[in-house]
Amino acid sequence: MIRRPPRSTPSNSSAASDVYKRQDGCEERNENLTVPEGISIPIRPLESITPSRRVVAIDGASVTLGHIDGGVVGAVRATVVVREAGGRIKAERYGPYLIVATARNSQMIYDRLRKTVIGSPANVRAPHYTRMTDRVRGFLEKFLQLEAARSYTDSLILLDGSMRVGTFDTPKGFMKRVLRHAASKGSDVAAVSKRTGLTVESTGRSILSVLDGVDGACYANVKPYITQGHARYFGNIYVCKLSRTGRVFRVDIPEGTPTGHAVILSELSGLAGDSGYPEVLRMAHVLSAFTQVEVLELQAAAVRIYGMELRENIRRELFGPFG
Repeated sequence: MIRRPPRSTPSNSSAASDVYKRQDGCEERNENLTVPEGISIPIRPLESITPSRRVVAIDGASVTLGHIDGGVVGAVRATVVVREAGGRIKAERYGPYLIVATARNSQMIYDRLRKTVIGSPANVRAPHYTRMTDRVRGFLEKFLQLEAARSYTDSLILLDGSMRVGTFDTPKGFMKRVLRHAASKGSDVAAVSKRTGLTVESTGRSILSVLDGVDGACYANVKPYITQGHARYFGNIYVCKLSRTGRVFRVDIPEGTPTGHAVILSELSGLAGDSGYPEVLRMAHVLSAFTQVEVLELQAAAVRIYGMELRENIRRELFGPFG
């Protein structure tokens, strides 16, 4: 069941810190990147370019609010931030929507959303109800990604996470649809990850370590060196430092984009803030995330509408600060 809640007075029976907040995209399992003996990965300097076209960024968040008999109540929200060519920014927020997931209705929710958003047959087992809120967030993000690809022309569309496909929730056919619609509108799609499970085989460290010690904005294409699950990824996988003093991120860009990859990476650099992360994508994240006050209001609404229970954290009770 999915419902948009009314605004309500915060409940005093539970602290917002007792809930689990989900802010980041699910990442792939660890896979190896192998650099052959005596070969180094080429690292290229990155020129910063302020985009002269529209930029669209999409992100979402979910939160588990509490428990009902045989299930949980959660909330999801997603945001589309649009930066026009002249620099004007607008944001569209979707949610928050209350999600009631139980052992009895999770399969129905999962089947309906999968059919509506992905368009795939309903023959995949739903996750445990405790993970359904996050799955609903994922479907909401995918719906907005597809709508952005269909609606915006001559734009750069930014996604949070990676372009790994072949999972139950992200079949290859869905991502192909997003990219096909975007290309038909003259738009490019890029995905930016703050973390990744891909590792360098010789060191066991993240692929982001490839740029350790390198000064200035730069990037490296690591896709040719991935030794497992090569077909699971669309296009190239770049390790990027988008600003001179910023952090290192993973950027996935599919093949066949209307704009060259080097130009897209330069545009991302032009969008990067002090931390090196694209500001429009950061804004989409911030506007989707749930504040402590919002969580309290949503909990109060869920208690009133669904009789939700606010349970104490048993790990905190048993182990205190060591839990």
